[in-house]
Amino acid sequence: MSGCGGDPAFNPTTAVVIRDTKPTLGTPSAPAVTQAQPVAAASPSPAADSEPSNTETTTTAAATQTAEPAAETAAPAAEVKLDAGGDAFGTIKGRLVWKGGPPTPPVLVRQGDGSVKDAAVCSYKELIDRRFESGSSSNGVPHVFAYLTRPQGSNPVLMQQLLAQKPVVTIDQKYCEYIPFSAVYVVGQELELKSSDPVNHNVRYAPLANRAFNQILPPNGSTKVKLTSPERRPTELKCDIHPWMSGWFMALDHPFADVSDENGEFEIVGVPPGTQSLIISFPNGVFINEGRATGQKVVVKAGEVTDLGTIEVDPGLLK
Repeated sequence: MSGCGGDPAFNPTTAVVIRDTKPTLGTPSAPAVTQAQPVAAASPSPAADSEPSNTETTTTAAATQTAEPAAETAAPAAEVKLDAGGDAFGTIKGRLVWKGGPPTPPVLVRQGDGSVKDAAVCSYKELIDRRFESGSSSNGVPHVFAYLTRPQGSNPVLMQQLLAQKPVVTIDQKYCEYIPFSAVYVVGQELELKSSDPVNHNVRYAPLANRAFNQILPPNGSTKVKLTSPERRPTELKCDIHPWMSGWFMALDHPFADVSDENGEFEIVGVPPGTQSLIISFPNGVFINEGRATGQKVVVKAGEVTDLGTIEVDPGLLK
């Protein structure tokens, strides 16, 4: 969504910073490995789809296998500066908090559980259902999608800059969970599905408007796909080898979207003025907003921020 280097239209005084990757909460750094222990690759249980999955796919894999997933990098993800369009467009923002305090997330894999598949990697740390997660120092609701449905108007410069500054959306598999848990994908970008794990995964998803995808991803491998159509609901990523694994992405054909951060905050920039329909939903498509699938009506004014304030989220919606 943003300021591409060398673009004469880019105005640093009106530029905004969009988080390239949301923080992954509760993910520790890998310990130092003094002696590598071999980890057997999992036998691929599901068969890959026989029909082609999308427009184009490429797969790569590392030549060697390590005993631990690659260590977390200390450096933050690169920021993507996006030109919000100055006074010609507006911004929608808000903060999501758990009603009644944060819930206790269900545990999917307990740390050190030797009974799970590929336990050396998959039970290296505790894995939880991140839909119920909250910020470590806040009551915020992370991983929630906030996006416009059937937006009134467009922002071509913002769209062009998004595709130029962030041509690839990457979703990793690390310690047998998807990172980030929620991601926004815009038609025209590539979707990179990769693995930092030294074991086999398979990646599958079954959207409504695009072809289904199912492919084995070897240790430290990656594949890239392109979706051709937007989706009405978030699409779930699964792994049949490790059935607790779940991740989500929302495929759109416009740049007016965000994912709430660890404090529950979201911000949608460069929005055309007028009455817009905003959807706020959990990753699995459970609506939080008024109006459900038709969206919550939000009036956007040029050059102004429409702040929805604090929005309480009932964890009971997920049950």
